[in-house]
Amino acid sequence: NGDVYVGQWKAGKKHGQGSYTYAKDKTKLIGDWDQGKITVGKWVFPNGTFYAGHFRYNKPFGEGVWVFPSGRQLTGQYVQKEQPNEDDPPPDDDEENPAPRPDPKVWCHFQCGEATAVSGGNMLSSLPDD
Repeated sequence: NGDVYVGQWKAGKKHGQGSYTYAKDKTKLIGDWDQGKITVGKWVFPNGTFYAGHFRYNKPFGEGVWVFPSGRQLTGQYVQKEQPNEDDPPPDDDEENPAPRPDPKVWCHFQCGEATAVSGGNMLSSLPDD
């Protein structure tokens, strides 16, 4: 599909420091990977906007910050909601050695916290009018 991962591997999976670039839209996931999934890092867009924070199922999760090229920052947290999937296999009867299950499909919703602007290295708690 043209996507590119550059970084560390373990047991055939992305693990450690790495960067994944999506060919389709040129966005990148840069950060710490564990068993093939990003856990903490940045989601970077071609225009310079990025999200920094935690990830679950390769999607933003928990507290983080959006940083915009203008210097404005928006803190908050991502909440994930699992989506029903009829294709899920039935529960495994072997509780001691369960079969690996695919990650659930999730919707992500960003709950805004505080908006700030950075000017000359000083963080402003209220945004100036443009």
